[in-house]
Amino acid sequence: MYEFTLTGRSHTATLARPSMDARDVDWTCVAVCDGDEEEEEEDVIVLYHRSSRDPRAIARRVIVDGCHASVQWEKCPARVTCLSAARARDGTGVLVGDVDGYVRWCFRDDGDASTSRRLDATMVTRVDAAGGCASTAARVFALDARTNPPTATRRWSLPRLEPMVAAMRRRGVDDDDDEVTLIAVGGAAVASCSATPRRGDAASAAFSAAFRALGSTALGVVKTVFVGASAPLHEDAVVYEGEDLDDVSSLRLETATWNAAFVDAPRRFLRFASAPPPFDFFAVSDVAHRVSLFRLIGKKSLRLTAVVKGCRDASFCFHPRSGLLALHRPSVRRLETRDPRDGAVLDAVDATDVVRLIRGFHSIIVVVARRDDDDAVRFRRLEDLVRV
Repeated sequence: MYEFTLTGRSHTATLARPSMDARDVDWTCVAVCDGDEEEEEEDVIVLYHRSSRDPRAIARRVIVDGCHASVQWEKCPARVTCLSAARARDGTGVLVGDVDGYVRWCFRDDGDASTSRRLDATMVTRVDAAGGCASTAARVFALDARTNPPTATRRWSLPRLEPMVAAMRRRGVDDDDDEVTLIAVGGAAVASCSATPRRGDAASAAFSAAFRALGSTALGVVKTVFVGASAPLHEDAVVYEGEDLDDVSSLRLETATWNAAFVDAPRRFLRFASAPPPFDFFAVSDVAHRVSLFRLIGKKSLRLTAVVKGCRDASFCFHPRSGLLALHRPSVRRLETRDPRDGAVLDAVDATDVVRLIRGFHSIIVVVARRDDDDAVRFRRLEDLVRV
């Protein structure tokens, strides 16, 4: 039995049965915020996911001791493309990216209303609230997720990787002054590049910002008519991007220095996962059903450490504490933990009932289906199944 309480744009439901009905869960767009078992009296997990029936709707589900407790729904103006849970002093919430290039906070515990910020004219492909980075199909953004709405502080253009699948940044001690290393995945390439903030005189920067602010719809039309689509444009050229892009357009569109790239044409990369700080390892999957492990050597070099085959529809993520790679391979019904340095299998168990792996703040959450009902799922921590 369900009890509904309408609260503005969202509604809350209290469920009588412990198992969660997963028929409306889109497992390709999920995020979790897990409590620390050493600090919490109850093992509480907050699951955020996109609806499989309506891709504009997202849910916040509370899971207590592996069982479903409550659910809230909220609807976004456009189709949701990615989620990233965040845990701060003022509570938890989820950062949402959509197909129109907007990012917004939803379900904030501080009670503030959800407000949005547009990053780009193309869809947001990945957002990382904890890492302070977001990527669209065309650009990479340094994102300050502490504000509502989130604020873009820097942006980079990587045209050779369009459309981008995902990107992350490895920051220095002082994010304003030190060189930033970007790892980007797009098409058939994985690339490492470096970006250093330019230092120009204040008058020149103010003039450049003021000149860009003069861009208008008419000027945008003129440039579209008289400038070829493939013609190179200076990074400070005035291009009309829309009224809701004024804040982002005022940022200098920085170019990055290419360091190294791994190209595997005609393969195409699909998913991306990064290790916890200092972000030395990351993994990508491709259309050939492989998961490739990479290591960042120093600030610039990339090294391919292992290739795992037989990974059709696989889910994978790095453990936030140990840094080991957890890999669920449904095609061979195995749940594995691997050493990211060489890809060696450290532990493996049967995963016939495993649905998905989701990385949390303290652990990796394993979604397990009931044997008597494929639509009913429970939640367990990775430590309960394999050695990490």
